[in-house]
Amino acid sequence: TTGPLALGGDLTVAGAVSNDGTIAVGGNSFTFAGYSGIAGTVRVATGSVSNTGAASTISTLDVTTSAGIDGGAGLAVSAATYNASPDLSTTGAVSLPAGVLGDLTVTSGALSLAGPSTSMSATVSSGALSLGGNLTVSGAVSNDGTIAVGGNAFAFAGYAGNADTVTSNSGTIVNTGAASTISNLTVTTGATLDGGAGLAVSAATYNASPDLTTAGTVSLPAGALGDLAVTNGDLSLAGPGTAASATVSAGSLSLGGDLTVSGS
Repeated sequence: TTGPLALGGDLTVAGAVSNDGTIAVGGNSFTFAGYSGIAGTVRVATGSVSNTGAASTISTLDVTTSAGIDGGAGLAVSAATYNASPDLSTTGAVSLPAGVLGDLTVTSGALSLAGPSTSMSATVSSGALSLGGNLTVSGAVSNDGTIAVGGNAFAFAGYAGNADTVTSNSGTIVNTGAASTISNLTVTTGATLDGGAGLAVSAATYNASPDLTTAGTVSLPAGALGDLAVTNGDLSLAGPGTAASATVSAGSLSLGGDLTVSGS
């Protein structure tokens, strides 16, 4: 259709949806077994969108207040308008454009979020949140799954989790809130950690001796590292460990065990 379809209640489509116009979901539930469209728009205002079919793409998504998105096998959004920082909750495989959000929740599955983006809070109940750009959370992060930072910047005002994992591949992790603890940190290539008032890591996987740079108050487990740099603040490093080099530009490096530096 090229005209608008406005839902006055829940709509479940057993087959596929083809939309070249506008579907106004409102506060209702819109379920389909696959979706396609050219320049089609889906508008949601506290409603939900669920895909039970093959991986699909919505050209334009317009969200007011909030939206629940269940991508199932895959639901990508090419462009989005987020009106007045709406709350977003996802399940299944979902890919979303960057924007200014309210409370961001990954209930299960995998959410890929482009950047730069902001949110008031971020919760990963299970599954994974993968950053395709920088994400700044003005409030706290609750993570019981995995947050894949990649090579981007991930900033938050406090962090908590249970059996949680944060991964970095040349990315930056910044805590602007209260002292917090990351249960598991996996670093490939490198990571920059700004602990602010305090950021402790309980367990870490250092792949192929990555470079680490710290600022603020940071506590890290032992391991085999590349270039280790303390820019400011205090780094507490457990041992025994190794590093290709160690530089303390300002602040302090406190050793909780032996550290062997192979270079200067």
